[in-house]
Parts: sequence; C-alpha cells; structure tokens
Amino acid sequence: MKLTKSQMKKLQVTEHAVKRAKERFNRRDRNDVLNFCKAHLGAAQYIGKTTSDNGEGLMFSRHGVMIVLSEDLSKVITLMEIENRSHIARTEPNTPLYKKLKSLYETEIRKLERSEKSCNKKVDYIKAELNVELSQLNLKLLKTRSESIRCACKARINAIETYIKDKESELCNIQSEKKKIIKALACIV
Repeated sequence: MKLTKSQMKKLQVTEHAVKRAKERFNRRDRNDVLNFCKAHLGAAQYIGKTTSDNGEGLMFSRHGVMIVLSEDLSKVITLMEIENRSHIARTEPNTPLYKKLKSLYETEIRKLERSEKSCNKKVDYIKAELNVELSQLNLKLLKTRSESIRCACKARINAIETYIKDKESELCNIQSEKKKIIKALACIV
C-alpha cells in the first residue's frame, strides 16, 4: 500500500504527532514535521493495522521510523522511533532469512487480525445482548421493595459487568499481541 500524490498533498499532522516528532526526532515545527513524514512515507513500507488509545491506524515503516496514519490516510497520528532490538536479526532484503522472517511476521499479523475481528464481533454481540438484560435488571431493581431481590439483581449486574470486562480484556490482549508483531516486522523492514 502506497500513498498517492493527492493523498500526500492532503496529508495533515495532529498535535500529538508534532509533539512526538519534536521529542523523538528533533523537528522544529509543524511544517518540518509534515515534510519529514512525507519524505519517509514516500518510500515507506506498509506494515499493518494497529490499535491505540486514539483508535485504529495504519502503520508504515522506513529507516527506523514508524509512522501511524489514520485509516483514511489523511492524518499522521503519531511517529515512533524503532527501538534497538538486537535480538531480531537485521538482514538484507534480498536474503532468504529476510524473506522467511517477513513472511512469518506477515502470516502472524493476518492470523491475529482475523482473531481480532472475530473477538471484536463477539464482544459487540455479547454487549448488545447483555445490555438488554442489564436494563431489565435495573428496572427490576427500581421497582422492587424486597431486599433479597435487590441483592440478587445487584449480584447479577456485577457478574454481567465483570463478564463484559473480561471479554474486552481478551480483545485488548489480541490487539496488544498484534501491535508487538507489527513493531517486530517494522524492525526488519
């Protein structure tokens, strides 16, 4: 995946990206950051979709710089410097080891993306289904005068909320694992 010339012209930089570029790459101002990003994105390689606190983004990598763009490729969300990972073999692109490592990482990323999509769908379905039950329990809690029914409703509400948090945590673990693999792939590209 490469950015077109029209996408490059329309590219914008978020405040967060400007702040990170100043911290990590000693850039002066917004225009300097934008030019830096465009220079790297021109020859950068697409690594994969990543998730952060700001939502999902598309990660590109080139010469020790990882750039995360919004899904519509209109904004630079953040920039990262690839950490020194001496345990990952740095190989030349035309060697068999490089091709095998790259293929392995790409396969693992696709596998995790499928798991993430499936888990996300399950979490949405579970939330929708259990929100109906939560609403009914809250209504029952408001209507009843019986203390035992109140305790039972509160216990079930807590159980449902815990179950939802567990499923969301499972999704976060998959996203975290995918992010690690994407960063590892960026290290060898």
